Amino acid sequence: MARIAVPERFAPPAGEKLSTQDAFGRFLSDLARRHPELADRVVMSSPDVTVSTSLGSWLNRRRIFGRRARGDLFRDERILSALNWEVSARGQHIELGIAENNLFILPAALGLSAPLFGERLLPIGTLYDPFISRGLDALNDAHPATLSWLASVRRQRVVPLGVERFGQSGDLPDLYREYRLDVDAIIDAAARVVMPAGV
Repeated sequence: MARIAVPERFAPPAGEKLSTQDAFGRFLSDLARRHPELADRVVMSSPDVTVSTSLGSWLNRRRIFGRRARGDLFRDERILSALNWEVSARGQHIELGIAENNLFILPAALGLSAPLFGERLLPIGTLYDPFISRGLDALNDAHPATLSWLASVRRQRVVPLGVERFGQSGDLPDLYREYRLDVDAIIDAAARVVMPAGV
């Protein structure tokens, strides 16, 4: 598989004072203009924050991805918009709506494009800090062994903690004890991982 050529240095975004979001948007715009071959590999995604995370210039240059082409609804309905919301199978932005969890999964899936399809993509996802916890809800509310595969990849021992059955009610300390999420349970679990059996 061919390597993707990446410049040794990128010009910093112009401007005396910039927010990180504005600088990021300007960087992407510059990337699309000055390094089109590299930009052709980038797939951008965001959960309903395209405008507020300064992706407008990228969107205008690279369009929204969709399996079926669709015109710009804003333009078609004569609604004023500085952005081009045209949808194309060649688009390089995936607008997720309010779906932070999907944003966490999508770049990982796109990153597998090289081994699966022979084409390397460079996925980038954008969101605001407050949305990180919403994106992690599926992990926070999942079975306690949900992330055990992460440790197993590194050949680490795993002890799941958490809720495997539902229906109990009570105050938090009682529930933590019931579901073995209290301090003693966490210390016991850590000891089982670190200390050999029979010690």
